[in-house]
This record gives sequence, C-alpha cells and structure tokens, in this order.
Amino acid sequence: MWNEVFREHQNVSPHGHGNLEWNLTMEEKWGSARRECAKYTQCTYKSKMFNLYGEVASTPFQPATQCAYTVAENETYKHSIINTLPKSKLCSKRKHTVSTNVGEHAGPCTANINMQDSIGNEERWARECFEELKEDGLEINEVTTDPDSSAYRAAECLYQEGLTSTTPIHFLDTRHVASNHRKFVNNLSTVCDIMPARLKVQRTRLQSLFASDMAARCQAEFVQANIRYHKSPDVMKSKLSYVSDAIVGCYCGDHTDCSLYSFVCSISRKSQSWIDKSAYLKRHNFEIELNENSENILRQCVNYRLGPGMLAKTAKSANTQKVEALNRSIRSTVPVNVTYARNFTGRVHTACHKVNHGTGNSIVILCEAAGSPIQPGTKVAKSLKKIRGP
Repeated sequence: MWNEVFREHQNVSPHGHGNLEWNLTMEEKWGSARRECAKYTQCTYKSKMFNLYGEVASTPFQPATQCAYTVAENETYKHSIINTLPKSKLCSKRKHTVSTNVGEHAGPCTANINMQDSIGNEERWARECFEELKEDGLEINEVTTDPDSSAYRAAECLYQEGLTSTTPIHFLDTRHVASNHRKFVNNLSTVCDIMPARLKVQRTRLQSLFASDMAARCQAEFVQANIRYHKSPDVMKSKLSYVSDAIVGCYCGDHTDCSLYSFVCSISRKSQSWIDKSAYLKRHNFEIELNENSENILRQCVNYRLGPGMLAKTAKSANTQKVEALNRSIRSTVPVNVTYARNFTGRVHTACHKVNHGTGNSIVILCEAAGSPIQPGTKVAKSLKKIRGP
C-alpha cells in the first residue's frame, strides 16, 4: 500500500513536500475492520481508500450447487425445526455414501439432484418436505412464509391432488411484511409531495424517515391489538379500523382519535404522542398539512398494513425467525469459502441439532450418543451448562 502511495504521489505532485500520514477524517470503520486513505501534510494529495482487512473468499461451486430447505413448527414456544432437506449436486463416491436414484449419479453418491436442476426451486423442496412429514403422520394446516415465497403453493397442490386431507391456510411473516411496508411507502412517489419541507432533497430524506416510522407505527399498533384481542379476531379488526383513522390524523397533528382509539399514542400530562417519541421524526417537528389529497395518500400507506386483506394474512402474528436463525447457523457449519461435497448433509444436520437444543445441550447429547458422555460436575459440564439453550 505504501509503495503504491509513494509512486502515485511522485507522479501527481513530484515537487510536493511534507509527511505522509493517515487521513483520519476519511476513515471508515465497521467493528474491527477499517478503510483508510493517506495524505501529505503540505500538499493536497489524497490516496484512494485501502482496506485494512482481508475479505473471506468464496468458491464458484457451493452457492449454485448446494441448498438446504427447512420447516419449523409453530405449535410450541420453541418453534423447533421438524424437517430439513439438504440438496447437493456435488459428487463424492465413498463407501459410506448411500445409493441415489438420480440419473447421472446412480449408485453410492452424495449428489441427490441433477446438475441442471435449479436449487432455487422453493416449491419443489417444500413439496418434498411436506411429503416426508405426511409419511410421519403430520399434515400442514397453516403455512407461514415470506410474501414472495412459493412454499404455500406446494401445500395447496398436495391438497388438490388428494395426497393430504387438510386444507392449507396461508399466513405471512410479520417481519417481512413490515419491511415490505417500509419499502412500499418509501417508493410511493406521491408521499414525497406531501412531506413538510421546501426542497426536494429535504422531502426525499423525510420520506425515507417517514416510511420507517409508518412501518414501525402500524406494526406496533398491530402487536398491541393482537395482545389484547388475539382470541377475538373480528373485534381486533374492528378496533384497528378506528386506529387507521387515528394514524392519519396523528401525522397531521390531530391526536384526538389517538387518545380514543390508538394503542401506542395518546397525549396527556404523563405521556407523549407517538411522533414526540419517534426515533425517526421527533427532531423534525413533523406535521403534514391536512387536506383531501394528503389524507388519501396517508390512508393508502396505512391500509397496506392495517387493511382487511393484510390483517387476515397476518392474523396469527407468526414469523419465520427460527428458520432464519437456522440459515445463519448453517453458514457457520457450511461457510461459503469452502465446498463440502462429502459431508454437506451432516453439517446441515449439525446446525439443526444445535439450533433445536442449544449449543451446550447439543454437545452433551452428541457426546453421549457417541459413547463418550460428559461426566456431571466436571469443568466441561459446568462450562457447557452456562451456554445451554432453553
């Protein structure tokens, strides 16, 4: 890096003098990772930014040749992983491998899909998972997925083909819905026109903050309503219909309906309004001018999340965070910079076991199953007890 800076400075400013040092005003830092640039004290030269860290490499094979589809239950508070489906196109013909019926991988082989198959075919993998659960006596009744997922179609097809007898019901993950709500408001061009600012750049910035606040407000109202009326969905929908009117008035400076209907905003001597407490808007004296146009735009933003259709899709207030947690755990057991052709399936199952039982319990159970139990009262047992999950 220094040699490159010396040569570049000699070419750009051959008669410049001074000392070479870090330009700390340009420093970028993420945790322990830094990006720096150099400068000379007595001239205007500045170098490009240099990474003072090494990035993890990736192979061209693993992302396109291996995947793992997982299903978690939503009946208990643990939300355990009940099925996982590792898929790999990579061959490893060893004695311990099982026989496969895949055409080009006939015989003992780790590959269980053809090379031309797409690992992104979510509907196909979901169908295989649901069929395996059916063999174990479990049928899918309620399916919670991301808004862009095709897993529900797999459950619907199984029912239409007569392979299952339970009608599937589709629900959406509330966390992904909130994220999509923020993007919807941020991309709505008419919202920028009603922002309380003079310059376009200021209105655009306010729109981004408003989108984040609107998504947070609607989600907070939904969560509180669900806590109070989760046993009466019709009552909850009725209450939230009044909340929609309160939110529109709230952003226009009228908190009359908030005090009557809102679950998270009310003005009194002991409490502040939602905007006064907002992490996004409280510094901007935010208040939209109330007229027919702004009211229609605000109502459009609110109805995306609190409209009857979306309330029906999120009535269970469920999410897919346990599956997301497993995906992150799989990244630690199957890192992208290494391609595991031989033991990919085992590594995926290791991640599932760790997520279901907790790191400490998982180690204890695996050691006992291997015939080498950890003795109670030892330092190892005490250390593992500290990191055991629920």
